[in-house]
Amino acid sequence: MSSSSRIAVFSRMAEDQLYLNRACLVGYCDLNASSLRALLGIEARVEFWDLDVPGLPCGRDDGAQQQLLLPACERWDGTPPMEGELKPLQVLNLKYEQYSLILVNSHVPPSRVHLVMQRVFQLFEQFKVSRVHLLSCLHLPDAAANPIELLDDIDNRADGGAARLTETAFNGAADRLDPGLPSLDLTASPVRDAFLCCFVQFALVDRLPFTLLACVRHRAKVASVDSPSVAAFQACLADRLGLAFSLERSLNGIRFHRQPVGAGGDSGMYV
Repeated sequence: MSSSSRIAVFSRMAEDQLYLNRACLVGYCDLNASSLRALLGIEARVEFWDLDVPGLPCGRDDGAQQQLLLPACERWDGTPPMEGELKPLQVLNLKYEQYSLILVNSHVPPSRVHLVMQRVFQLFEQFKVSRVHLLSCLHLPDAAANPIELLDDIDNRADGGAARLTETAFNGAADRLDPGLPSLDLTASPVRDAFLCCFVQFALVDRLPFTLLACVRHRAKVASVDSPSVAAFQACLADRLGLAFSLERSLNGIRFHRQPVGAGGDSGMYV
């Protein structure tokens, strides 16, 4: 890859200058970080911003008696420094495409997820965000909730493991990425995902229109590299929004740290 196609960083040091574009894509630590991996493969000129959330300090453990959020996805050694350090909570503003990527790159404890939502939805309102797409790889234990057979055995599928997407509109969202995609009925099956549930609740209260672009897994492979899901997300965003991604960077340039056992976040993960 030539240096001209790499991500370039434009730094602004003042936190009060953080802004969002009118259209946002949201990725987080879902079932296997597929949504994060997909968005971190963006090929564009980007401004990196730390997303400060009151009550959620980020950084390495320095011996302080407080829980620090750590990055769940990190770049492998050798990644050019111009591409920027990945932080636990971050906003990437695309310089020319007029999209913002909101990356919750940490295993946020379920009891603290609402703090992230308060900050994110405050920014949505402040900058009059009018288009939001939340990406997620989900585990729904009840197959009746799914409109199509999805990813039961991703390595042994007749179609070579190609992931199929669903898109569900909330609050009358008109800007669907692909109206031809089937929708999910999230009320038909337990959704044990604290981040997704909290996002939906905040959106319903604020009446924020958004769509959930999801890959659904019946059999979870937590922390594995789910290349078909990442590829499906990127292909949809490239086709519908004209964005460019590097699948190779998303799959091979990113290392994902699984939620530590006993870290207090299991109740919000998949069971």
